[in-house]
Amino acid sequence: MRALIRSGLVALLLLLFVGHAAEWMRIGLLSQFESFAYDTQVRADATGERDRRVVIVDIDENSIARIGQWPWARTELAAMVESLYSRYGVFTVGFDMVFAEPGRGVGHEWMAALRAAGL
Repeated sequence: MRALIRSGLVALLLLLFVGHAAEWMRIGLLSQFESFAYDTQVRADATGERDRRVVIVDIDENSIARIGQWPWARTELAAMVESLYSRYGVFTVGFDMVFAEPGRGVGHEWMAALRAAGL
């Protein structure tokens, strides 16, 4: 009888762990333990040195004073990205901004003129 109860408890615990891992259900205590274990692993793997391959390009007040009011034209951003690739040899560029409005550049005027001409 004890073996049956023990087997049932083991099966129940296994089912809970599998359900948590498969995200069928979330168990708060296990989530906290996972977060703690992940934080510990990241701290153990970190060398404490900055990775010189990662650079953040910040658009600050000086940039806005030099180039103009935000949002900048897509051509300005394209020139910045082209400079990052050609002059600085970057591998990947990511943007942490929202392009909520369509660009208002020369290309849009040409497209509107072509559309108006029936092309």
